[in-house]
Amino acid sequence: MTREATAPGAPGGNKVTRAEASGSGTQARPNSAVQHPRSEDVSASTAPPAKRARPNTSVFVSGLPLDASAAEIAEVFARYGVLLEDDDGHPRVKMYQDPETRVFKGEALVVYFKPESVDLAVQLLDDTYLRASKGILTGPCMKVQRAEFHHDPGRENDERRAPLSEADKKSIRRRMNRMHNKINDWDSDSDSERRAAAGPGPSARTVVLKKMFTLAELDADPTLLLDLKQDVREECETLGDVTNVVLWDKEPEGLISVRFREPHVARACEQRMHGRYFAGRQITAMRVDGKPKFRRSARHAGSGSGVGDDDDDNEDERHDAFGAWLEQT
Repeated sequence: MTREATAPGAPGGNKVTRAEASGSGTQARPNSAVQHPRSEDVSASTAPPAKRARPNTSVFVSGLPLDASAAEIAEVFARYGVLLEDDDGHPRVKMYQDPETRVFKGEALVVYFKPESVDLAVQLLDDTYLRASKGILTGPCMKVQRAEFHHDPGRENDERRAPLSEADKKSIRRRMNRMHNKINDWDSDSDSERRAAAGPGPSARTVVLKKMFTLAELDADPTLLLDLKQDVREECETLGDVTNVVLWDKEPEGLISVRFREPHVARACEQRMHGRYFAGRQITAMRVDGKPKFRRSARHAGSGSGVGDDDDDNEDERHDAFGAWLEQT
């Protein structure tokens, strides 16, 4: 059985097919030796069992620069989860070409190893620029969507997967082991990526705000970092106790995380901030479990671990570090 991936809502969109092994077992009817079922009962009893839906681990991306490479796309999307690899160890990034000109048309399918990574990539990369981290904010914004797969009954019988050889099975086992090792290396400190993508639990106390700044704004005004953090803290403290505010100055999506003392205050913050406008940009707010794991400069990280530990106890040291940096510039 094959499945075709298309951009959601795109009529006749780009497609990639994936063959699936089909079941061949039959279901035995009780007391079949003494009963004489009708023909329609026999047909129903010999029908193969319905297959469990395969988890969706792919995102469909449009609005990519026409000169983008698969490696460049993989580098950006790998920040939000481990990408599935082919037999040669290359990330699964399928770039679509115009069927007539054979020129890349700015659309691609990116395949993750875990389905939880899909939601995180959609939340944080949709409506952003591929090269934002390099300060390039021109051209169309990326549209990142969960890929949709459709069955193609007309090709089911033509693309049955051949039985795997022992060599194939060993290759698959090696690849899966390699992917699991990457998962452990990528997020060895916590399961923040998977928890955040799967949706926050009732005890989630951290809210991530997106589109709060641009990297160009931070470069133009180094004092903006502390001013913006203070403004966010004061706004959020009107809802309840804030224990931590981190501005991730290496994230082109303009991310700030706020941790509250109580989960219900985090929920109130998410409801208040989501959809609001700040400096002409519409904010996205989402609760996450645990500590976010994004990127920021070492000079703004104080003595923390680099994964966003910016508690009140480190406030004085962080300000001293920032002051020393200002004197050097």
